[in-house]
Amino acid sequence: IDANMAGYNTAFVAAPSPFADINNPTIAEINAVIDEVNSDVALAELVEDLNGDGNSTPLTSEQLKDIEGVTGVVDADIADYNAVFVAAPSPFVDIDNPTVAEINAIIASVNAINELVEDLNGDTNATALTAEQLKDIQGVTGVVDADIADYNAAFVAAPSPFADINNPAVAEINAVIASVNAINELVEDLNGDA
Repeated sequence: IDANMAGYNTAFVAAPSPFADINNPTIAEINAVIDEVNSDVALAELVEDLNGDGNSTPLTSEQLKDIEGVTGVVDADIADYNAVFVAAPSPFVDIDNPTVAEINAIIASVNAINELVEDLNGDTNATALTAEQLKDIQGVTGVVDADIADYNAAFVAAPSPFADINNPAVAEINAVIASVNAINELVEDLNGDA
């Protein structure tokens, strides 16, 4: 990344050296330095955004992917990630030191919500929300893996359990889960399991 060239050069000559042999750095060592600088720059941009976005430049999907350890980034969802990153209350324990685990939890939650929204709007990708994705949605509780088909059926039922199918609230999702769990428990009890 051209904009990070000064950072690369500083890291290349840092002490201690990032290279086992300063006279013969390997491609892997060079790439490791580049990746680390890119990650540091991306994290700095995220911290800047979390502290008011003074430069008016939101984190890009490429920057988010540059953060070492971050996984699951969907380029089309960057605006959603950024909205959650800066939401109040903050999803980060310390906005000056966001962890990769916190970032990945947000990404997984956004991805799961977006899959649910896609399902609520006709499931054109023919991929139903999984129990693991449902559990990834921050604030969702009570998920029983074996009941995922029932949750999915209830999510897309008519009339919709959601006031806005393009913006399902966690409380609405939890209400569907609780309802399905209660119905499944009743069915189990009616079939002789007390």
